[in-house]
Amino acid sequence: MILSNGYALPLRLEIKAFRKLISIIVVAHVWAFFVVLSLVTSIIIKVFFVLLVAASLYFYLNRFRMNSGCMPTSLAIKDSAKARLQFSNNEGELAEIMGDSYFHPWLVILNLKMTEGKFFSLPLLRDSLANDQHRQLRVYLRLQQYSMIAEKKKQKTL
Repeated sequence: MILSNGYALPLRLEIKAFRKLISIIVVAHVWAFFVVLSLVTSIIIKVFFVLLVAASLYFYLNRFRMNSGCMPTSLAIKDSAKARLQFSNNEGELAEIMGDSYFHPWLVILNLKMTEGKFFSLPLLRDSLANDQHRQLRVYLRLQQYSMIAEKKKQKTL
């Protein structure tokens, strides 16, 4: 049985809080903080790097908060490679799903091109979606990848 892109569509994903991702970010920054403190350099350089690590932690914690307005709360995929993002501040935006999106049973990184031309990467760990939705998204991305390969082969033969 050959599956088409229409098999997986329409797809509506409700994105939950990024608990595991936030804990990974905190652990990585705490580790970086201890690495900076263990450096054998002057105190001024240590303070500078500690401030950089703290600023990075602040930036990423604000970015991945669900109510920050910059992380989507839902994603709707209606036709091939087109998606609509709904943000917590009730703004919606159209985006194109890029072919270089990464998918794995535990992690999906959606690379999106927004309508203004900006690029946006959306990391989705398994806990940020329901199990069925995470699986459906991976199936959709696999089918999109197969259709892109088939399209490239057609173009080469012409």
